[in-house]
Amino acid sequence: MKKNREIMQIQVGAFVAIGLALTMMVIFLLGSEKKLFERQYTLIAHFEDISGLRLGAPVQLAGINVGTVNQISFDDDLSAKKVKLRLLISHPFKDRIRSDSEATIVTQGLLGDKMILISVGSNKTGINPLEDGDELKTKNPTGFTQMMEEGHNLLGKADHGVDHVNDILKELKEGRGLIHELIYSPRGKELLGNAGDLTHNLENASARIDNILTKIDEGQGTLGALVNDASVFNDIKTLLGKANRNKLIKAVVRETLKTRDEKLLLKENPKE
Repeated sequence: MKKNREIMQIQVGAFVAIGLALTMMVIFLLGSEKKLFERQYTLIAHFEDISGLRLGAPVQLAGINVGTVNQISFDDDLSAKKVKLRLLISHPFKDRIRSDSEATIVTQGLLGDKMILISVGSNKTGINPLEDGDELKTKNPTGFTQMMEEGHNLLGKADHGVDHVNDILKELKEGRGLIHELIYSPRGKELLGNAGDLTHNLENASARIDNILTKIDEGQGTLGALVNDASVFNDIKTLLGKANRNKLIKAVVRETLKTRDEKLLLKENPKE
């Protein structure tokens, strides 16, 4: 009797242990967002720096969960300086992950958890879906440390630029160059004053020219009438035409008189 009771207790304990194990496995699978009866295939990705990516991290395709990070390791080739990731991807998304798709590591949420984000491939000719075991193109993430270093370098360059400007201003104030003389010497101040007077005179001259052009455009004065009144232009053209004709008549008369004088001279002095 006692022996049967012990056997029953062992059986109950084993049953409870198996039940707990199954429960833990289901919780783990649900937490990892894996589906028990869904087909999956494997893709490989290499990164120079995974930025704290953890095993089991989600893999998204255009923001949709399509798989998980199944393995993180170094490549067997010691000369390779990249981390090898093995990604388990749900088979229904296979047609959208193609040879031009690109994987990168991004941050999700406020806690800074990392995940893999894959871009959707194009449907162009020659761009085929990736098969099981194929390698994804990758883009190394811009980590926080790298951003800080770039910001530090940028601030250093800005400080250097400010120092350079200060050196130029100091040289202008204390140096003996032309710009120093122009700004700080009495002669320079006089030249600047003369330049101001010259600018004022040019402004006055420009205003006068504008006034003259306005009057011409309005038809005031002889030049304005000539430019704007077509009848004045026609009168001048007619006058010039008459003058040209008068010159022609005078030339004909002069030539006629010359010919007549030559004939009279021949009559008075005939040749022997």
